[in-house]
Amino acid sequence: MHENSFFNKLNLNNNKQNTRGITLIALVITIIVLLILAGVSIAMITGENGILTQTQSAKSLTDKSSDVEKIKLAIIGARLNSQSDSLDIQDIKEQLFENFNDTIIYEETENYPINITVNSKNYSIYKNGVVLPKGQLTAESIDGTDNVNIKDIYGSYVSNYKSDSLETSNLSWKIFYSNGSNIFLISDDYIERSDLPYSTNTSGNFTNNKPNDGLLAKSAFFTNIFSDYTGSDRISSNLKSLNRNYFFNTDGSYKFSSQNSNIKAISYMLDTLAWNSRFMNSNYAEYTIGGPSIEMFFNSYNKKYASNYNATNVNATGYIIDNINEGELKDDSLYVLSDSSNANSYWLSSPSADGVDRILTIYYKGRVGIGSTYYDSIGFRPIVCLKSGLILQKNADNNSYSIL
Repeated sequence: MHENSFFNKLNLNNNKQNTRGITLIALVITIIVLLILAGVSIAMITGENGILTQTQSAKSLTDKSSDVEKIKLAIIGARLNSQSDSLDIQDIKEQLFENFNDTIIYEETENYPINITVNSKNYSIYKNGVVLPKGQLTAESIDGTDNVNIKDIYGSYVSNYKSDSLETSNLSWKIFYSNGSNIFLISDDYIERSDLPYSTNTSGNFTNNKPNDGLLAKSAFFTNIFSDYTGSDRISSNLKSLNRNYFFNTDGSYKFSSQNSNIKAISYMLDTLAWNSRFMNSNYAEYTIGGPSIEMFFNSYNKKYASNYNATNVNATGYIIDNINEGELKDDSLYVLSDSSNANSYWLSSPSADGVDRILTIYYKGRVGIGSTYYDSIGFRPIVCLKSGLILQKNADNNSYSIL
């Protein structure tokens, strides 16, 4: 009886000690878990991607969005005041002052874009109503830039456009033109003959044919590729629009169709399957071709230099260009390559009315020239059509852009 009582007390004491031991371990574990959770919570709140950081970013975006909306409201107000779609710079400034009062800072200008600073952020307003952070470009914003300021854009390098397939170390690209939907780039020099693409046949297969080697280091001509192109039926309708005045009537119906040798050469120059194989960047480009059309060339040149050259006069053979005297085009390497050591001109992707084998060219002395498809001293300057909606950001050097 007494013995059992002793053992019962002993077991009771052991149980109490075990309970205290378990409770102490549980407490220590609980404290450790709480410390871990506290550390995680602090990291979630204050870390690089923490709640506070994200909240601050969200606030910044909200403030920025609010500023942009106020700027756009000012533009709408300016349009209402003028009762037209045209935008007057003074009207916009008056509306901006009403929306921002003394918090807005202007860069003095009489041309678009209008550069302003609001809440320490810089914006540009274009004459077509586009608003962007200063230093950014889109095709639409370029279309809304005055001639005075377009000179700072057309001819600027795009530093990060590189071909998927080519490793041409000395080839760079310049902003050539915008049609409001797409930005077009041009190579800054004649390309190497080794970089010329093989032609394709009507089945869409590559051939073993390339343009013939010319007399000069970077010149080439078309005789080798004629058998692979049947004429204008090899040119897609969207690329025919680059030579709109030749291929289309004002109602959109086809004007001319041709199987002349000059159109076969143009078919090669507008063969995106061929040129994409050499100069395509799949992240940035919609397509690439062998050179600008005369209409694209004049649209770019006229925009930059406020001139009025045109390419509207055509017949079934090609374009009839008003005489442009030698040296009349500006000495601007975006348009005229004055060094004739590698080639004395470059092919345009437009036929000439001077003959069934004649193509328009840009001559090194600064005029629109005419070259036969077998001329051996003419080179190529390919064109890249960037995807619509892409944004270019001005680089720190202020002379070039990067595609975002």
